[in-house]
Amino acid sequence: MKVFAVWIRRSPVVAFYVICYVISWGLWLPLILSRNDLAELIAVIGLFGPALACIIVSRKSSSPAKGSRAIPFWLSFISGWIVSTLAFLIYSGAASTSPVVWVIFAVLALVPAYIIASVVSSLSGFRSKRSQARPNGWWGWYVAAVALPLVLRLVSVWLSRQIGWGFLSDPRPPSSLMDLAGSVLMVFLYTLIYAGGLNEETGWTGLALPRLQAKFSPLVSTIVLWALWMLWHVPMYLSGYFDLSAHVLIGSFFGRFLMTWLFIRSSGGVLTGILLHTSVNVTSQFVPLTNASMLVDAVVALLVIVGGRMWRRLPEENSAVLAEERLAA
Repeated sequence: MKVFAVWIRRSPVVAFYVICYVISWGLWLPLILSRNDLAELIAVIGLFGPALACIIVSRKSSSPAKGSRAIPFWLSFISGWIVSTLAFLIYSGAASTSPVVWVIFAVLALVPAYIIASVVSSLSGFRSKRSQARPNGWWGWYVAAVALPLVLRLVSVWLSRQIGWGFLSDPRPPSSLMDLAGSVLMVFLYTLIYAGGLNEETGWTGLALPRLQAKFSPLVSTIVLWALWMLWHVPMYLSGYFDLSAHVLIGSFFGRFLMTWLFIRSSGGVLTGILLHTSVNVTSQFVPLTNASMLVDAVVALLVIVGGRMWRRLPEENSAVLAEERLAA
């Protein structure tokens, strides 16, 4: 174990990605070999590879914060477990099924519950990241993280209609305003925990990005992060559960720059990444995708790259570089 710990401390980014891939790809392998109910349930745990790898690397490479109060681990764990279980049950439509299904989902919910508790409690070695779990900087950046994906998608829909381009997807949201609001809230909560928010960005934005920016410019860091992020999805693509089309690859490439920009502007708040990723995935389920989407995303990416001068290295004391360690002292 000493060798393992030394390796993590010397190469935390490499260790993070290796551990993340081992966890996720190992749990996704059964799904590639045979698409059955058991393999699908195991694959759900694999979605938390980035967050679990983040916890492992953080424990070994970061010092816990001192002198600040934190929520007890057991309280945050139980609260997170209840919310995660309900989100899984309601989203999957299993709330009225047999008790056996409830038990299975309750067991699966232990994983996000542990991650939530690790982030907000006083768990040794991970508490130094609590500052990232809380909003940093101006609150407007967090509102922007939620609202921008919807605004940009609606702009692309309008632009497509003006140009005469067709839609690439045709989601059918509920017509009733109350039903639509309920559906959006349900999907948002599930996605926030299981499908792109907490499970992924805790690692991608919370651990990998600030460490990459300590060595490279935000521009280079974002490109590296995007490439390894897409590579992580390959087993899910091979099993037929993820689309790696040109629109996904290019759209995610442009979107990653917006995520980096918000992370920097919010003084290293990982919550911006969690919210933005969640909002992007939720928006895609309710608003059509168009050929103009990539054009709009490209313009926004260019604006934040130029406006944020992302080709320039951030100062060592910048909070988006020191986000992981600033409570460790």
